[in-house]
Amino acid sequence: MDVNLKSVNIFNSDTITLDKKINFIFGKNGTGKSTLSRTIKEQFVDKDVRIFQGIDSVVANGKLNSITLGNENVEAEKNIKGR
Repeated sequence: MDVNLKSVNIFNSDTITLDKKINFIFGKNGTGKSTLSRTIKEQFVDKDVRIFQGIDSVVANGKLNSITLGNENVEAEKNIKGR
């Protein structure tokens, strides 16, 4: 999967190739992780692409969570946790 980064204009490259079935993107604050996640989500809406943000949305108490939370599910997460 080739991700076009030309419109983002914060990376050193115009494209990034994600050639594995599962890819982990990690780095310090302000390095473009969320921007890259948003770009992938926008470019591949018709594909089976799942984006998880934060380890807490994937694993809790040593087990995989039964629900996957992403950018658009912040309100759902608040309701699930009773906030």
